Amino acid sequence: MNLSLRAAAALLCLAGPVLAGGPAVVEDPVVFPPPPDAQPDPAWTGVYGGFSLGRTTGDLEYQNPASSHDVDSGSLRSIFLGYRLQQGNVVYGGEMELANLSGTTIEGFAEEYSKAFDVKGSVGVTRGRFLGYGVLGWSQVTFDHTTGPGNFGGISYGAGVEYSVNDNIGLGLEYLARKVDGVSPNGSPQTTTIDANSLSLRIGLSF
Repeated sequence: MNLSLRAAAALLCLAGPVLAGGPAVVEDPVVFPPPPDAQPDPAWTGVYGGFSLGRTTGDLEYQNPASSHDVDSGSLRSIFLGYRLQQGNVVYGGEMELANLSGTTIEGFAEEYSKAFDVKGSVGVTRGRFLGYGVLGWSQVTFDHTTGPGNFGGISYGAGVEYSVNDNIGLGLEYLARKVDGVSPNGSPQTTTIDANSLSLRIGLSF
């Protein structure tokens, strides 16, 4: 075997393993789909309404002559309608609420609080699906005396929290203190101050 044949045989021996393995295959990297997004935070801007159920407490003070009376705890049933505006994580709102105060009687007397009408402004902060807020407004409470009804007006204030179940339904809890005054409807010029407080569970629907 001459030199050229020997060189050719050596090259074939070296190329054998490469030819046996075949061409190298480059596979595309495996791309996994992104994880599903978490449930987005709710948008609080818009009109809402609903109803609430709760309990009432309070007291009543007469002037000229002065006397003070506690209020038996009663129940509250109300409907409300409002509008909210969200800017960042701050939410501003305005609301009207009409409540029936059942069984909220003055201890030792036949008189009772029968209705309440509230106009409220609120400012709150969102965190996830929760909204915490403070309330300041004006309220009118109807005091049913044996001689006839009387309407008492004054400030109201409180706080609440709401959880957005979905884009349309919210569940909340709100405490509202009403401090109103006026002249007693009993025929004598007695100035009367009423504290009518409520803690209510609220169910709201956003439109």
